[in-house]
Amino acid sequence: MTISRGYSNVFEALEDNPRMAQNLKIRSELMISLRKHIEEEGLGQKKAAGVSGVHQSRISDLMRGKTTSSSLICWSICWLGLECP
Repeated sequence: MTISRGYSNVFEALEDNPRMAQNLKIRSELMISLRKHIEEEGLGQKKAAGVSGVHQSRISDLMRGKTTSSSLICWSICWLGLECP
């Protein structure tokens, strides 16, 4: 029987580079928080885009769960613009 190395999170399993795995993890957590905040505040995509300074298409991607379209920097700017807690 072969015992394989365990992973502390799914991103480590997906990415060999530890820095990239951490980037994916942080980006995912940030996107989940942003989506939750937008939904809780009852913001439409257009309003969220205007307030956050991020293009509406990025907000649309966020709300649809499309994770590959934007960087950690993009979502950080959005977070600051929306004044998330």
